[in-house]
Amino acid sequence: MLCGDWPGAIAAAAKGLRQLPELGITQQPELGGLYLSNLELGRRRYRIKRATDVVVEPVSTQVVVVGSELSHNAAGRAHTLLLTYKKLGYSARLLGSHFPLSSRPPELWEPLLSLHLPVHTIAVNDHSQFFWQAWELVLQHPADLVHLCKPRLPAVVFGLLYKLLWGAAVLMDIDDEELCFVGEHEPISVDALKRQQGRLPPPEDLLGPLWTQLAVDLGQRFDGITVANTALQQRYGGTVIPHGRDPQQLRPITAIKRSFARRRYGIPEDAKVVLFFGTPRRHKGLLEVAAAVAALPESMRPLFVVAGAIPDAKFELELVALLPPGRLRLMGNQPFERARDILALADLEVLLSSGEVAAFQSPAKLSDAMAVGLPVLVSEAAPLQEAIARGWAVRAEPERLAEQLQQWLDDAEGLTRQGACAREGFLEALALPVVANKLEPCVMTALADPKPVDGQQLALLESLAPDVASLLMARRYQQWSEREINWLALQQQRRDPKLVSVVVPVYGDPTELDGCLLAVRQAETGIDWEVVAVMNDASPESRAVLAQHQAADPRIRAVWPGENVQFALGCNLGFAASRGEQVVFLNNDCQVQPSWLEALLAPLADRAVAAVQPRLLKPDGTVQCLGVVFREGQTLGYPLYAGLNGELACCQHDHQLQAVTGACLALRASDFAAVRGFDAGFVNSQEDVDLCLRLTQLPDRNLCVSTAATTAIHSESVAPGRIRHTRWSRMRFVQRWRGQIHADDMATYNRDGVTVTGWLEDSADKRREGLGAGRAVLEAEQAGEKAA
Repeated sequence: MLCGDWPGAIAAAAKGLRQLPELGITQQPELGGLYLSNLELGRRRYRIKRATDVVVEPVSTQVVVVGSELSHNAAGRAHTLLLTYKKLGYSARLLGSHFPLSSRPPELWEPLLSLHLPVHTIAVNDHSQFFWQAWELVLQHPADLVHLCKPRLPAVVFGLLYKLLWGAAVLMDIDDEELCFVGEHEPISVDALKRQQGRLPPPEDLLGPLWTQLAVDLGQRFDGITVANTALQQRYGGTVIPHGRDPQQLRPITAIKRSFARRRYGIPEDAKVVLFFGTPRRHKGLLEVAAAVAALPESMRPLFVVAGAIPDAKFELELVALLPPGRLRLMGNQPFERARDILALADLEVLLSSGEVAAFQSPAKLSDAMAVGLPVLVSEAAPLQEAIARGWAVRAEPERLAEQLQQWLDDAEGLTRQGACAREGFLEALALPVVANKLEPCVMTALADPKPVDGQQLALLESLAPDVASLLMARRYQQWSEREINWLALQQQRRDPKLVSVVVPVYGDPTELDGCLLAVRQAETGIDWEVVAVMNDASPESRAVLAQHQAADPRIRAVWPGENVQFALGCNLGFAASRGEQVVFLNNDCQVQPSWLEALLAPLADRAVAAVQPRLLKPDGTVQCLGVVFREGQTLGYPLYAGLNGELACCQHDHQLQAVTGACLALRASDFAAVRGFDAGFVNSQEDVDLCLRLTQLPDRNLCVSTAATTAIHSESVAPGRIRHTRWSRMRFVQRWRGQIHADDMATYNRDGVTVTGWLEDSADKRREGLGAGRAVLEAEQAGEKAA
């Protein structure tokens, strides 16, 4: 960094982050934070330098086109985008991944092999290692602008990494409805999938249905969208960038060129050739075209030429069986530079398609055919209707296709006129300079103001790279809390001394939110209150519950973070919007009882008390938590009397403790602002205990109280994905508080006359790492007599 080698600094910091899982538990938070700070600094300085370079010489913008899967024809669109950028004067590179096809090892799509273009790829044999393979590849190839081709999981990961490592602007290109290929109809968000399944899928089958649904949703969160046709634009928005072709390379075919091409490939001069050029698949109508060609009179010497490897052996056999010997020529995949030769073989090209895929697909080979002036018959799918309406292509009539082919093949003048019309349409709409001009504004807009990575995109790493995910998410939420919340102003804010603000972070089951808000509204109290619901969960179901209660009670307000910002940051944002002098943080899976506020707030009359919680019982009457106690030799605390009958005497009186739980937590707003709220670097674990310990370090604050004067029912449901970052939060807590907390569990049990019969230990791995949270085992009959 001292010498200004920002790419080198980024690489060094990234290498440190790559080794994060191998670091010791006390080193991970500290060194991970250091590496991430260095990465952020290097990325920021690198972006400043690159912005200067680009202003001086715009064509020096580093552009990378990313292909999710470069083993098959999906690479064709990536190649088209690459050529479009080159037409704009950029020095673009193609980068991506390729996966095994059936039993074959991963290899590049054949037509790419002949190109003299920079292509940088990774072969993915083990899906669980894809993320780190992509990490290394992205580190080797910096970029200012990245254009992702197809919203599949690998492309989304590449886009995420280019933002994290290089601060690049990222565009997502959509040229097909990818959901159709995996048998799905709608994308799904990370939060929605967590609600359905509790977690993200494991890093397997990255091109499969679930990951593709996620990718289609996440792909729309980058800096812009380009689409191949208006049908896709209506579904996803964005700018239409059709399949452009170079008008110099694909010039109109002359009679001499056609004669030469036919001699080269052994096609008779007098044959009437119908061509399919592309990837032969069942939904593209090849069987229908073959049947039509078979019905043509032998005098025409009809020939069906299929240029493109057929991926389905059974389908190939069906195709061969439809035509008499000598009427079918299968040519396999062809290099890009042979495209004009292949097109020169034909009198007519037929591009049929049906089903859901066809509704969103505009064949790239239509651009090729129009460029060389080859007449094309196409199906009447939505993306092709403009070409048909403007006379650039001819609408195929499936019910009389053989008759239609014969009419066209017998009309040489008609074919010539249609070819000229196709060429005119190409020059107007599909020529590379025209397409490049459409792309340029998208590039400029993306480069002008790249978006930061959002929480939904980062959440992908919970599955793909859990240790790095915890660090990045914790850092993001911590910075959000520090930068977006004016803590100094909140400390100086004059609040309503008669008002209590109840902050409810909302996430999970909407029925729990309904029960929580209903209980607050129905609980009789003489204290003025407001509810600030922080909508981490913005699902339609939760929105409907909130709207219902807001309509019934204007004291309920909402804060909309725009994503799930987890518990700590959500509470901080809710606090920033609150107005009361006293604040209660209440989980949305808690239900309070009448006069709860009076009882909960009463202990705060003692200045020594920093925070108060009620008795938290489960719906069956057993204790969920009466506060937090600490064991000798263990930094992490555990819940007091969890699992005991709530009617036992030991559960019926107040307890003075070092910490209480955040499920229902009352405190002074001034104290909360003074310690700058919950530390959002904890992700759904330990943030409440950490807050209590920091509160008791304030002047005149010495203890926390678990009061028996009121009870809240806490179902303790586990919010989807909540435990994914427990290890990280435990490490952070241990690093901060090791050696500073005194054991108090046995003293509490002794005062209550409770006998410990054993210990329920945490896992051996956690104990070995110092992250254990073992707890005392207490038998009900030994836990004190029941209250009278």
